[in-house]
Amino acid sequence: MAIEKNQKDEKQFYKDWRFWAVLIISVAILYFLPALGKVYRFFFSEKVNPNNISISRLELLKLFISLIAPILTFLVFRNTLKMQDEAKSDREKDKKAEEKRRNIDDANREFYSLLDLFKKEQNKQDTKDSISFLFDKAINSKDNYSFIKDYKIPLGNGTGFLYYLPTKTKLYNESDIPKKYTTENLSEQEKVELKVELIITVQFDEVYNKMSSYFKIFHRILKSLNERHDENKLDEHEFKNYIGILRTQLSSEELVVILVNSLYIKRGVGLAIELIGTSLFGDEKDFKIDQHFILPKPKIVPGDLSIFINDNEGKNIEKRKYYEKKLKSIDDIAKFEDIRNFKSFSKEE
Repeated sequence: MAIEKNQKDEKQFYKDWRFWAVLIISVAILYFLPALGKVYRFFFSEKVNPNNISISRLELLKLFISLIAPILTFLVFRNTLKMQDEAKSDREKDKKAEEKRRNIDDANREFYSLLDLFKKEQNKQDTKDSISFLFDKAINSKDNYSFIKDYKIPLGNGTGFLYYLPTKTKLYNESDIPKKYTTENLSEQEKVELKVELIITVQFDEVYNKMSSYFKIFHRILKSLNERHDENKLDEHEFKNYIGILRTQLSSEELVVILVNSLYIKRGVGLAIELIGTSLFGDEKDFKIDQHFILPKPKIVPGDLSIFINDNEGKNIEKRKYYEKKLKSIDDIAKFEDIRNFKSFSKEE
């Protein structure tokens, strides 16, 4: 590699027009030295006795070399500096390329290692059963006791209605609302929304012990990718490629469960933040045609997913960084306890 570099530098030096100009002028002067001597004697004969002028070709050559040597030295010096700068630039490029390869290798090892762990959790029967329950019963059931149906909670009356758990049907009463959630200043519709949030939380809590590792590893994968992207260890293309690979591992049911968990479950606040700006759920065109999953309408509409899009301006990425700092800065336990879910957390600007 070094030999090839030196040969390349030498060729580049010989391509320099200054080198050839000096060389041609030198040869021409040497060739015409006698003629130049005659011209000199002709013009300056009244000042100098031509008979006393005896400048040999060798002496003229010495005189010429003494004049041209500094120019040649300067050209060589200048070319040396140029080659040193190019060599330094090449070393820096090689260093950056090596660092990039190392970052990609590290990202690959961590990503696929975590992905293997995630797939093991994903393939557990308890995880599969929990996903099925949450998707079929808690979220998308076509009867009136589901998330998309507001659990059949009538306006103005919220007592004594049923909702499903994996192994039983349970009665939910007004008194079950935690005391920390005051409903005095809420409209009837807002009360319904609060109750819906509490019920879906209870349902997720019911299966959390069976799939906690599933959510934790998934969260870790996204956080790792985001950190590497923020530190410029992954460029935009590589980041999107990893997100695309991650999406292919998820079924439509899993995407819906992850989405509801992120928006409506308090445990999912951190995951929701890491999902911001990733486009894991797709983009606006995907939402319109249900490309990756069918939205659980009317509870969740395309507008709810806009924050998760990787927009060209990078505004959502900045939002993610802001929410990360905001969540990390909460050191008051009471204030942390007041967080209901990401929807309420993101509204508290």
